[in-house]
Amino acid sequence: MPDHPPTNDGSWRHQLGSPDFPPEPDRYHLYVGLFCPFAHRVLLTRELKGLQRFLPVSIVKPYPKEGGGWRFPATDEEYPGSTVDHLFQSQFLHDLYFRSDSTYQGKYSVPLLWDKKTNQIVNNESEDIMR
Repeated sequence: MPDHPPTNDGSWRHQLGSPDFPPEPDRYHLYVGLFCPFAHRVLLTRELKGLQRFLPVSIVKPYPKEGGGWRFPATDEEYPGSTVDHLFQSQFLHDLYFRSDSTYQGKYSVPLLWDKKTNQIVNNESEDIMR
């Protein structure tokens, strides 16, 4: 059974810093798109708090509308400002949502915070991730 709190919009709303998701070095991975203002504020918070060493980032390409949605480039050089999925080598962002919950039917959005220890999405709401 998928382990994410039910919401009306299909989002994950676990809280980083809770007993289930304590802050630990090398435990989490952040997924963003540079086109998204909500992802920007998470990236800015990451920078201001000096978390670059502790919270690695993968960046989707900005033009997702055709052929399967938000896509990762095949190489870090393919599209400036985007990166491969450094954690799973996924082709699409939705692959991560289905990896966390194979029955997921909601939206696929960035930012997304992944827990490498429990192998699931922690949160995909920028305001929560910034805390």
